[in-house]
Amino acid sequence: MNIFDGTNPEEIKFLEDLRGLIAKAYPRKDPTDILKRTIKFEDESILTTKIILRILKEDFGISLESTGMVNSLQVLNLGSLRLTHIPESIGNLPTLEVLFLDRNRLQNLPKSFENLKSLIGLDLDGNELVTFPEQILQLKSLKTLNLSMNRLISLPESLSTLESLNKLFLGYNKLTSLPVSMDNLKSIKLLSLPSNQISGLPESIGKLQSLQNFWLEKNKLTALPESFGSLQSLKYLDLRKNQLQTLPESFGNLKSLEWLELSDNQLTTLPETFGSLKSLQKLILKNNKLLKLPHYFGNQQSLKELILENNQLSKLPESFGNLISLEKLTLMNNQLVSLPKTFGNLQTLQELSLEYNQIQSLPETFTNLKSLQNLDLRGNKLTILPDSFGNLKSLQHLYLWENELVHLPESLKELPSLETIWLMSNPLDSSAHKILEKLKERNVEVII
Repeated sequence: MNIFDGTNPEEIKFLEDLRGLIAKAYPRKDPTDILKRTIKFEDESILTTKIILRILKEDFGISLESTGMVNSLQVLNLGSLRLTHIPESIGNLPTLEVLFLDRNRLQNLPKSFENLKSLIGLDLDGNELVTFPEQILQLKSLKTLNLSMNRLISLPESLSTLESLNKLFLGYNKLTSLPVSMDNLKSIKLLSLPSNQISGLPESIGKLQSLQNFWLEKNKLTALPESFGSLQSLKYLDLRKNQLQTLPESFGNLKSLEWLELSDNQLTTLPETFGSLKSLQKLILKNNKLLKLPHYFGNQQSLKELILENNQLSKLPESFGNLISLEKLTLMNNQLVSLPKTFGNLQTLQELSLEYNQIQSLPETFTNLKSLQNLDLRGNKLTILPDSFGNLKSLQHLYLWENELVHLPESLKELPSLETIWLMSNPLDSSAHKILEKLKERNVEVII
C-alpha cells in the first residue's frame, strides 16, 4: 500500500497495473482501516492479491481515464464523499469487483452501471435511493449487496435473478413486504432486514435452503408462515421488537438454529415442538407475555444462555432440569412461586437471576448447583433458606434483600468463595446477625 502526500505526481498516469483506488474526503487514518472496510466484501485470501492505493480527494484531482488504469482496477472506494450522482464513465471499468458508494447522497445510478459485469461486492449503504436501481439486476456476478439506510419502499420480483447473491443488507428502509420470488435466491446465506415495516413473510421464504443468518428485528410481524420451519441451514435468527403473538409448530424443525432473539414481542405460549431445537445455545425471550413453557422445553440440551425476564411465568416444567449445558439463566420479573425439584440438576449453571418473583422457598436440591457463582433472589417472599445452603461452594455474590428472612442457616458461614452478601429489608433475628459477624471476620462484604 502506498500513500502519497502533496500535489498530484505526474507519474500517476503510468500506474497501469493499479488494482484499487480509494478516494476519501475525511482526514487520513491508519491505512489498515481500508483493508478492514474491504474485508466486508472479500475473503482475506482474495484481498491479498489486490493492490490498494489510497488517494485523497483533496490531494489529487485526477480522472480514472488519465491514469491508464481503466482495464485493471478491481477495488474502488468512493464512500463518504457527499456525491449526488455518479458519472456514466463508471461503466468503463470492466474489471471492477468491489465498489463502495456508501454514505453519499445518491438518488439513482447511471445507465452504464449495468456494464460492471465483474462486480461481486456493492455497498450503497446510507444514500437516498427510493426505488431499487434496475441496473443492479444486470450484475449477475454480485455476491454481496448493501442497500441499508436508504428510502426503499419495495423490492422488484426480478431481484431473484441475482442468483449468485449470498449476502443482502436491506435494513433501515421502508419496506412493507418481500417479493414472492425470493425463493429463487438459492445462494443467499445472510439476509438483513431490520427496522423496516414488514408485516408478513411469503410462504416461499422457506425455500431459502442456504440461509444461515436472518435479521428481522424492529418490523411489524404478527406471525410467521408454516414454511419457516423449512429453513434447515438457519443458525442465527433475530425477531426482536416485532408483534409476534404465536410461532408456527414447524418452528421446532430448525435443527441448525444456534442463536434466537425473540424479545419484545407479544408471545403468550411457545409451540410444543420448541424443545426440538437441539442445537440452540442462546435463547432470548424477555419482555413477552409468556404464561408457561412447553412440557419438553428442557430437551434443548445445548442451551447455554436463557433470558426469560419480564414475562408472566408462574411455574417451570419438570423437564427444566434437563438443560444440562445451561450457564446463565435470567427469570427476573415473573410470577414464580417455586422451582421444580429437578432444578438442582443444572450443574453447569454459573449465573442465576430470580429477582422480583414470589418465591417462598427453595427446594433442597437447589444446593446441588456446584458451579453457581452469582445468585440474585431479591424481591421475593423467602422466609427460609435450605440448611444445606453452604454446599454452594462456588458462590461469590448473593443478593437476598427485600425478602422475609428471619433466620439464616449455619452452613452459610461455610461458603468458601463468598465475597458479598446483600440482606437489606429482611427481619433478621440475633442468630442471623451472629452468622453475618462470622462472615465479616472472613472479609466477606455484608450489606444489611
